[in-house]
Amino acid sequence: MAVISIVTRNQNGNALTSIGGIPFMAILQLGEQVIGEQTVSLLFADTFFDNLEAGQYTAKVRHELVEPPLAQFDVTLMTQTELLQISFNYLEPERVLLNIRTLLVQQ
Repeated sequence: MAVISIVTRNQNGNALTSIGGIPFMAILQLGEQVIGEQTVSLLFADTFFDNLEAGQYTAKVRHELVEPPLAQFDVTLMTQTELLQISFNYLEPERVLLNIRTLLVQQ
């Protein structure tokens, strides 16, 4: 089965677990259905959503002290053997979203 990992990073690529003591929250949706909502790990700033079918998903990251407070990225899993990492990268001092990057690996 496929896996989507959602991670948060700062401008240097380092794990960004929280801002102002508040951790980032990762959300994965399939259409309008929320598949899961997880707090990023406090060590690596990552989350894992596994046992996914092929389909169109929306990855979201929420944090009340950054701009935008809810960032999202639409992805399509083509097969059930994919491992997809979606990295939400922030300018830490300015607390704004810098970019979103993806890395796809076939299992």
